[in-house]
Amino acid sequence: MAHPGNQSLIERIRALMEQCGGAIPFAQYMNMCLYDEKDGYYTKEAAKVGKDGDFYTSAYVGTAMGWAIASFIAEAAEAALSGGGAFTVMEWGGGDGRLAKAVLDTLAEQYPQTYERLTFVSVDTSAYHRMLQSDALDAYRGKVEAIVSPADPAVGEALSRGFTVLYANELLDAFPVHRLRKEGGEVKEIYVSWNEERGAFAEITGPVSDVRIVDMLDRLSVRLQEGQTAELNLGATEWIRNLGSAVVRGAVALIDYGDVSSELYASHRMEGTLVCYRKHAAHGDPYVWVGEQDMTAHVDFGLCRLSALEAGFTDVELRTQKQFLVERGILNRLQPHAGTDPFSPEARNNRAIRQLLLSDGMSELFKVMTMRKG
Repeated sequence: MAHPGNQSLIERIRALMEQCGGAIPFAQYMNMCLYDEKDGYYTKEAAKVGKDGDFYTSAYVGTAMGWAIASFIAEAAEAALSGGGAFTVMEWGGGDGRLAKAVLDTLAEQYPQTYERLTFVSVDTSAYHRMLQSDALDAYRGKVEAIVSPADPAVGEALSRGFTVLYANELLDAFPVHRLRKEGGEVKEIYVSWNEERGAFAEITGPVSDVRIVDMLDRLSVRLQEGQTAELNLGATEWIRNLGSAVVRGAVALIDYGDVSSELYASHRMEGTLVCYRKHAAHGDPYVWVGEQDMTAHVDFGLCRLSALEAGFTDVELRTQKQFLVERGILNRLQPHAGTDPFSPEARNNRAIRQLLLSDGMSELFKVMTMRKG
């Protein structure tokens, strides 16, 4: 049976499996599907977000989120640099640059004194996304210091030279996750193998591949039910720890969908939270459309908070997206209008704000974790 997806990538994954004795941890499989240098979903030159992509983010719901982040940046910078002084704004995982443009637009228009003192650095693993960001931010060429990959020395230099305000929208959920399942009273890890008869990838379980997994479950007091599947995002915790090592002084806002540990590993979540997106349709099969669909899982903010505290961050706070937006004064951006045109600028603005605030939309599922250092 022909297996849907990028055949070249499928063959490389199968070759890696053979090198590893026939199977690899799901996290390694997910990493190749998303970040393979040649055919990974996030690295290929194709739209991922928006009408022509596979999913939407809050950056595509008007400019309200950019406005709120700009408010956070201005407040953090003024509090830390009350006497003035230059600082860095850094976005991590900015995609096509839409959110960055909204942030810089707002800073330039509403916080001109803060805007004059900043330099902007964008960090993204995808060369294609970096190209899109360069185009989107062309009007701010004088403010954009660098648009680089995470490995570029410019990242460390920017984080270490002074005060930095960093934000990331839907970054943590993009890290590959380890999938776990309790069988026979024991927590095992899900591996991916190849079923020759079916001509398809298949799941098997085996020993936990990383000693940190058991340690994390113990520290979070996670007790899975028999047969329950769950995810653990070690990549997100490592990213936060590395950030803590690199930042000298700064403020951070991380926006993503997820919840605290007790909710994500509760007994009613027997199948975990892993979901795939293709052409705006959600489904639960990560073994089809290999390299051609998004794969993601809810962020464990309890684990992220623990990692942030261990990394030296303080004032680590978690709030819903709705709380964050309201605290930033988003309701003041609702515009009165008497017109009946649903596509007028005022109507579109108000509709976007309502979509971000409605409890049955993004507002409760999405969280904002803020923290400081120095």
